[in-house]
Amino acid sequence: MSGGRESARRSRMRKQRHLDELRSHVVHLRSMHTHLIKRLNEAIEGRDRTLRENVELCKEAYDLLSTLWALKQAMPAFMDLL
Repeated sequence: MSGGRESARRSRMRKQRHLDELRSHVVHLRSMHTHLIKRLNEAIEGRDRTLRENVELCKEAYDLLSTLWALKQAMPAFMDLL
């Protein structure tokens, strides 16, 4: 019987080692998950900043084009004054 008991003890030890490895893996995966969520949030914030900046640049470009158009329309009148 002692051989059976020893085999059972070794089996329990293997299972315990396996369980410990799985727990360690879970800790590692949770840490990775937290890190990836942080990086994703940073990327989203960067994208949002870029989109806001793009809107502002589009508004500025529109204003500049409007000013240019107005100047082109007024150009003949200015040329007549010279």
